[in-house]
Amino acid sequence: NKNTNRYDARFQIMYQGIVKLVYDNDKIYLDSQVVYLNDDFDYGFNYGETNEPFIKHKPSLSNRGELIAVYAVAKKDNEVLKIEIMNKEQIYKIRERSKTYQDDVDKKTHESFWFTAEEEAWRKTCIHRIKKYLPLSQKTEETLEQDSKTDFEYDTNMLSDASQSFIHQVLVPILDMEYCSRKCFLRSQSFIHQVLVPIYMSGKVRH
Repeated sequence: NKNTNRYDARFQIMYQGIVKLVYDNDKIYLDSQVVYLNDDFDYGFNYGETNEPFIKHKPSLSNRGELIAVYAVAKKDNEVLKIEIMNKEQIYKIRERSKTYQDDVDKKTHESFWFTAEEEAWRKTCIHRIKKYLPLSQKTEETLEQDSKTDFEYDTNMLSDASQSFIHQVLVPILDMEYCSRKCFLRSQSFIHQVLVPIYMSGKVRH
């Protein structure tokens, strides 16, 4: 940190660490893979007699082309709980709103995993998207919430003063009331950062 002449410590879990955390705490198996342009890839939802989603992915052994998508699969006791698929546009929208990424661009350091480990960044983004639909323990949710703040925290400098005031003076105090449980609070914070903040940043709300 140039302002304090100190190094800032950041809490961060790699993709493999999240997979292990969720399995150890909740016995849910997670897998996420990136898809390149020349891979053999197909998927569907509510398909066939079983009415189940499916993914077929055969990576090309050479000349895979550019990254085009990423997917995550959550299973428990051999049952598919959820499949999440994100395309390049969705990933880039999240990346552009990431404070970590914007700091790298502004400082021209290119040290975050958005630059140094792009596949890892895509996988982790998809894992954080799918986690919202999983029956996770409070311990797991708290750990992933802290990790999410490190990698995917929105750059509030991109919000208008009025938007920041509304979020911090109205929404956050409401969510922090005594009757709001820790789990409720974490989910509400996610709602702010994943739903309300993007709406403000999109310019759809006028003041």
